[in-house]
Amino acid sequence: MLGVEHVRHRRPAAPEVVLRRLPALDYLLERPRTSWLPTEAEKVDALTAARIARGVLPRRLYQGALGGQYRYFPHKLPVALDTWRATFVFALPRRPAGAVAPGEVVLPGSRVSAARASCADRSAGER
Repeated sequence: MLGVEHVRHRRPAAPEVVLRRLPALDYLLERPRTSWLPTEAEKVDALTAARIARGVLPRRLYQGALGGQYRYFPHKLPVALDTWRATFVFALPRRPAGAVAPGEVVLPGSRVSAARASCADRSAGER
């Protein structure tokens, strides 16, 4: 579907991983007109083209026989980017009723959150 072969995330996953990803998938399916960035390369390319420093993107260092390699967006959760904002979708952990972390937009009737940052907010931080 994405034109990407040999993706390790096609393997069976632990129940806690599936439970983390299913609400995010529901969020995406409810927004078919949003242009989502499905791969690590597309997310990194789009956000760095929007002048967001690669060093602030979420990443994890993986060590191998030939040394270490950073992988960006290691949780493989959805990201969308348009001219004015970036949308990051993630499942919320269980919290007391009404408790919301700063920057989160809790969607009614769900345990999915979409954090948005506008380009204007980002530009103001660069001054």
